[in-house]
Amino acid sequence: MVNAERQRAVLALLGAGLVLSVIAACVPLLAQQVLEDHIRDGYPAYSDGRVDSAVTAWLALLATLGGLGVVGWLVSIVAVRRQRRARLVVTVMATLGLGVSLTAALTQDTSGEVGLAPLFGLLVLLPCVAGVVAAVLVWRLRQPGR
Repeated sequence: MVNAERQRAVLALLGAGLVLSVIAACVPLLAQQVLEDHIRDGYPAYSDGRVDSAVTAWLALLATLGGLGVVGWLVSIVAVRRQRRARLVVTVMATLGLGVSLTAALTQDTSGEVGLAPLFGLLVLLPCVAGVVAAVLVWRLRQPGR
């Protein structure tokens, strides 16, 4: 695969990751009942108000992480297009994204269950697949001047 083809492949993966991140940030807003059910299962004694507060906190966290993810994807796309520090930027962003996503998906709360509904935990991990593959491919790009 020639360098230009690899660069296009990396950009396509970064674009896919961007789209997946937007989806992962928006789906919980459209499916709040999944979060509510998950919280009620873990905390049956919670009042409606406490459940609503927990749902709101999760939605705010997921929206914030989604927004930060979008910024990370855009920064990575610009770095690859300009061929400036692309390896560093894509690798750091993929590592940060994977770390934050794994933390959100796997952290247990005080009920002993994972805090985030498993469906949404999987959803926040999907963009990471594109990020990790893009990070591997970006290291196979020839750097300018070499």
